[in-house]
Amino acid sequence: MNTFKKLIIIALILFFGYLILRMVLNSEKTEPFTYEIFAAIIGFAITALTTWSLLGKQTENELNKEVRIRFLTLKTTIYQELIRQLEDIVRKEKITHEDIIELRLLSQRMIFIAGENVLVAFNKFVIRFVRLAKNEKISEKDLDDLLDEMSMVSVEIRNDILDKKAKQDMDVQSFEKLILKTNELMDFSDN
Repeated sequence: MNTFKKLIIIALILFFGYLILRMVLNSEKTEPFTYEIFAAIIGFAITALTTWSLLGKQTENELNKEVRIRFLTLKTTIYQELIRQLEDIVRKEKITHEDIIELRLLSQRMIFIAGENVLVAFNKFVIRFVRLAKNEKISEKDLDDLLDEMSMVSVEIRNDILDKKAKQDMDVQSFEKLILKTNELMDFSDN
């Protein structure tokens, strides 16, 4: 129940409590003890409703916090797996079709959790990776450049996990283009 509805309920109880108290006060046959009982009942109702309202909001905040924690855990797990697999691929002297398939599958997992900047950095890594995959052997300079791109992916992952940059939701078309570009870059039929 939203806060506005809760406030309306509290206001209605206060209003009707006031009316009942006025009726009791205007009655000539009431004992002084009756005033105190009605005041206590109204006070109890107001306290209970206020507590109910505050606890409801606190519960909602706790549930939101739990969802954020679980999502962050999922993000961290997928990002760690990505970095681990990128390390394994980069350490190889020759890049194979299996490596490209592995990267493609990783990019599919990243779609669920990665921020826009992570996807852009990953695309840059993939561009350099695919260029190197066409070579017979990777030179030291090429490896350094690939590791630089991997470092940028790591930096963007860190920023995404720590939420360093303002979050901006990517529109659906841009998101689809970015993912399709990643898949197109890793299409080994062009190799």
